[in-house]
Amino acid sequence: MMVGLMTHTEVPEGDVAVYVARDAGGVIRFVGYTRNLERRAAEHASRGWRLEEALMVRTDVATARSVEQAIINRLGRRFDRHARDEPVS
Repeated sequence: MMVGLMTHTEVPEGDVAVYVARDAGGVIRFVGYTRNLERRAAEHASRGWRLEEALMVRTDVATARSVEQAIINRLGRRFDRHARDEPVS
């Protein structure tokens, strides 16, 4: 497991990575994990969001889910996958 910031182009496809997506103003809009960070970055870009860094890579899915949830919990209850249109302050 690696902890630290890596750009989405530095993470090999197949490695599980935890990431945040931000809007143009730098506000966190989404926290997630994926095995294909480059594809996920393109998907978020279609919403106008940017995915500039991965927080954790080369981990297992269970750990990635735990880290993702911990970040969401830290950001507060308003940050929810079902309320994506409301930015996190």
